[in-house]
Amino acid sequence: GGGIYFENSSPTLNHIRVIKNTATEVALTGNGIFLSSSSPIMNNILIAQNSGISTSGSGGSGGGIAIYSGSSPKISNAQITGNKAGSGGGIYKSDCSQSPAKFTNVEISGNKASTTNINTGGGGGIFYYNGGKDTLTDVKITGNTADFQGGGIFINNNSSPVLTNVQITGNTANTNGGGICYGQNCFSALTNVTVAGNYASENSGGIYFYDDGQLISNSIIYGNSAGNSNNNVNNFTATIYQRSLVEDAETASINGANIIANSDPLFESGDTYYATNTTAITGGDYRLKPGSLAIDRGDSKTYQTLAIHPATDLAGSVRIRNYSIDLGAYETDCPGVIPLENIKVQGASICAEITGGQSVTLIASCSNPVDAIFRWYETKDSQTALHTGNTFTTPPLEGTTYYLSADKEGDYCENSIRKKVTIAKKTVPQRYYVKENAVGDGSSWDNASGDLQMMINVACAKDTIFVAAGTYKPNRPNDDLKNISLNNRSNAFVLKEGVKIFGGFDKSIAGTDCPIAGRAKDANGIMTDTTILSGGNYSYHVVIGASLTPATVLDGFKITGGKANTNSDLIINGNADTIHQRHGAGMYLRAASPTLNNILITGNTATINGGGM
Repeated sequence: GGGIYFENSSPTLNHIRVIKNTATEVALTGNGIFLSSSSPIMNNILIAQNSGISTSGSGGSGGGIAIYSGSSPKISNAQITGNKAGSGGGIYKSDCSQSPAKFTNVEISGNKASTTNINTGGGGGIFYYNGGKDTLTDVKITGNTADFQGGGIFINNNSSPVLTNVQITGNTANTNGGGICYGQNCFSALTNVTVAGNYASENSGGIYFYDDGQLISNSIIYGNSAGNSNNNVNNFTATIYQRSLVEDAETASINGANIIANSDPLFESGDTYYATNTTAITGGDYRLKPGSLAIDRGDSKTYQTLAIHPATDLAGSVRIRNYSIDLGAYETDCPGVIPLENIKVQGASICAEITGGQSVTLIASCSNPVDAIFRWYETKDSQTALHTGNTFTTPPLEGTTYYLSADKEGDYCENSIRKKVTIAKKTVPQRYYVKENAVGDGSSWDNASGDLQMMINVACAKDTIFVAAGTYKPNRPNDDLKNISLNNRSNAFVLKEGVKIFGGFDKSIAGTDCPIAGRAKDANGIMTDTTILSGGNYSYHVVIGASLTPATVLDGFKITGGKANTNSDLIINGNADTIHQRHGAGMYLRAASPTLNNILITGNTATINGGGM
């Protein structure tokens, strides 16, 4: 304790400066501050330019602060800079496996660890040995040097720090782990951490693993360098990676999911602040530029479920500004590039019987964000969109290709990736899924559509549509089925030749199919999960079928609320079929012989004929 010595003491310190202190004993600890069985609260503190001098030349442990013997300090709004020791140039923590320290808004920079002992050397910024489960939140570890391993941090033996919103950049190790070196028997969780611009003279400029068991989420490991091998990470299977951008991961067998490999994160300072093959680079700006694939690509839930998850990033900007959290220590207000896997398109597979005089409607949906704005382009480089919206009507020309972009509602990012959509004829029957209030494209129960008529529109003969229990109202005029028209009495569900529609599925169903025969029924054979097609006592007709054969099936529905009470007529199917709007309130069939099973028609009224059908 060259500057301050605490033993069994836990004072509160505010606005303290501990500068240019030295310790001269052979066994040096805490050249600036030494803690033993002490848990002080320290706020607005500067620990700078402290160093140790010993006869052995080792420099001792903890140039800035040494934390020993069950100490659990809380340090916030602090700078620990320019300190020097044999191990742990900035901070040394040992014999505290059950005593977590808490570091918040701390900068650890320009410190040096000079010992080269394989057991005790390393940790230019921080050295952990039996260090416990510390939390480091909103911490910057930059420009530190270790003559042995772990230029930024060395973590070893029963040490499990949790790092959140942390920048580890521009650190140097003369052996392994320019940014971080993990020893044995330790577990650490890194969430929204940026590891960049670090250098190791031997292996892994970014992170070096002696052992496995680490968890890295929402993080960026990029632009590090090593003199011998593995610029960024030495072992891709030792750690679990979740939603992170990891350089060199593309060619590795990586243990994890949703990894972005070998994509430049587009830091504000650019590639001039990536480490070279001989040195670390300090001073970079590691915020993300517009168009970075790291924007909005993290898992917000992983962040929000942490015990400590600040509402702001390392720079104090709001976290999770757009539809999902960014990767790394910083959040940007630029809308992110929506991943192509989030975007789905229905309708590009056209019916074999469709003719050139007709049209098809392409339907786009996005799983995240669900409120994305879609733009359709003629080419992948077109500057002007052909159409904006989730539906796009086009001639059914097989082989025609369009390019689709998606952006968060209210934002337009010119760097959006465009999804290629090619019109092709169906070769096998398809199944579509409908759930009440769903917003998907109908490709599965989990991505169900809430628009039954749209699914009928895109379906072809022999296709099937499964409809979950719930109430569905027609939203498209029966003579203009491509366009939604709210509060229109001509709205109806219009059946299509050869399409089979089945209701009565459990509305909580998800993930896997329930067979048609497995729909629940009571002792009288009546379905217990009711799928209702309702005209709301407003539509002239609830269901219309014209020019249909028995190959068209409607099965498992309650049809109600039709009100056919006007003398006007309507022509559908290209002037082929006339519908009289005073007949057939529940169901109107004209020259049609569909197959109807498990149907209840009730509560409909007509001025003249067929209140029900």
